[in-house]
Amino acid sequence: MFKKQKLNAAAERLREEKLYEQVSNEVSQGIIKSGLWAKALAENESDEAKAKAMYIHLRVQSIIDESVINQEVTEEYEKIRQEEKRLQSKLRSRGYKLLKENDEFIAKRGSIFVKKKHFKSLDEVEKFYEELVSEQSGCALIFFISLIVIVLMVFGAS
Repeated sequence: MFKKQKLNAAAERLREEKLYEQVSNEVSQGIIKSGLWAKALAENESDEAKAKAMYIHLRVQSIIDESVINQEVTEEYEKIRQEEKRLQSKLRSRGYKLLKENDEFIAKRGSIFVKKKHFKSLDEVEKFYEELVSEQSGCALIFFISLIVIVLMVFGAS
């Protein structure tokens, strides 16, 4: 366990070194984030030498923050994509096709007669699916009861 902590700490230091190298290259090429530079100047009473040192620290943290946000966005996108796939499969089992057009979900049914339903979110699609299941369960129950009544009428009359 101690060995793993040492490895993690070493990896973190190397990662940090690469980030400082990246920022150093940006600064030497004149690539400066104006908001971070303004903050560094303001917090160092316009002392450019101190501001430059602070800017480098701020920029490294900014890169780390960007990475965290990008990772979070990627994970959230993947969750949404998986949810879309799950709902596509569920709707397909009921004869519908789930499409996405202009940030809107559309459930289509049939190739000749197209029944379209528009949704603004995956939650709305999920509710639609639940309604489909309820409707079809209700229809199946009515059919089953009708069948029993017919059987009783036919065999009860004999």
